[in-house]
Amino acid sequence: MKKKYALEEHERRFLCTLPDSLPTSFRKIHDLYLDSTRLRLREVFSSSGSLIERKLTQKVQERGKIFVTNTYLDSKEFQKLSAIEGNHLRKNRYTIERTGNVWAVDVFRGHLEGLILAEFEAGSEEEIYEIDLPEFVVEEVTHDDFFTGGHLVKINRLELEKKIAQPGSSYNSGQSLRD
Repeated sequence: MKKKYALEEHERRFLCTLPDSLPTSFRKIHDLYLDSTRLRLREVFSSSGSLIERKLTQKVQERGKIFVTNTYLDSKEFQKLSAIEGNHLRKNRYTIERTGNVWAVDVFRGHLEGLILAEFEAGSEEEIYEIDLPEFVVEEVTHDDFFTGGHLVKINRLELEKKIAQPGSSYNSGQSLRD
């Protein structure tokens, strides 16, 4: 189904270990997931603290496909919307080139400290399965809603630790998820 203003997103998501070398620059992402909606407010800063962008995002899943709509906001619009109740999620996003592809590696902060997820986006459904996985990838979680931002923002530390310790999970970040 084609959406007039939304873009179809083709991505795969993985639990991973921290790559051997991280770039010195990264983006600091502050998300506010608005209660009882499919909406997220996002502020993105450079590693030096300069504002890059503010946006309102809606992700809609229909028939196994994900559609994303972004609206870019000025400071007044962002301030008004950020007064809406919601849950915060913070992470540092590193852009890393491996296996001929560009990966977004998210290192979570706060109550999710120690969780590292990597994503790969492609132009088509076929293209996302034609990639070689880098050495830091441990376990695919693309179809596990537990590891979506909208769910992660609602869980506590104990729930995360239980999920990762479940039988069948091959995740071992090499670092403790404990504070």
